[in-house]
Amino acid sequence: MGTFNDSEFFYLSLVTNNRDLQRQMMIRGFTLWFDPDGGKDRVFGIRFPLGMLEMGLMIRGGRNPERDLESFEENFEKSLVSLEIIGPDKEEPQMMFVSELQGIELKLDRSNQTFVYEVKVPLEATEDRPFAIHGQPGQTIGVGFEVAEFNREKFKDRMRPGDGGSRPPGGIGGRPGGLGGPSRNRRGHPQMPETFKLWVSVPLVTAEADAQPFRQRGILDSSRVA
Repeated sequence: MGTFNDSEFFYLSLVTNNRDLQRQMMIRGFTLWFDPDGGKDRVFGIRFPLGMLEMGLMIRGGRNPERDLESFEENFEKSLVSLEIIGPDKEEPQMMFVSELQGIELKLDRSNQTFVYEVKVPLEATEDRPFAIHGQPGQTIGVGFEVAEFNREKFKDRMRPGDGGSRPPGGIGGRPGGLGGPSRNRRGHPQMPETFKLWVSVPLVTAEADAQPFRQRGILDSSRVA
């Protein structure tokens, strides 16, 4: 994980090769939390991606592993068009298209077996940047990473015939970058990893540091890429 801030924005880059965590993020979604007081309170959150399960994009495993993999990849790309903003003032999460975001930039790259998640978030809210951390250089903020707990009832609903959802594909490998199916228990049923939660304390620097690593990846570009 790498972080950087200037006087206006906070930047974060998260890289993971953990395939179980990647599956969790793809299927259940991923929320980035901020606590401007440096603790572990979920004050302001960005849920992106929303997750294929949440959006009803789980696919039905068939007899053609290559086609299953293609459908899985296509549906994952579809899950990247929307996100949820949680707090700090609104009680209900606000869902919107990534293209509608003001002030926040997001990027999720998948290359072979690596996920690269990058985000740029305003420190303070303005008229043009309504969503912000409400932190200032010189203070320490809490940053949390969360994959929601597996909802078995929602999973069962998605698996019911005729409602457009189904089980995650099993045993699909096939090409570089494919994640394969979920790990299985002794009875051969899909086994979802436990929920993922992690909090770290991040000091916001008062002097602008070198942002070159982020510029090289494009997170500081004016265009928003998801």
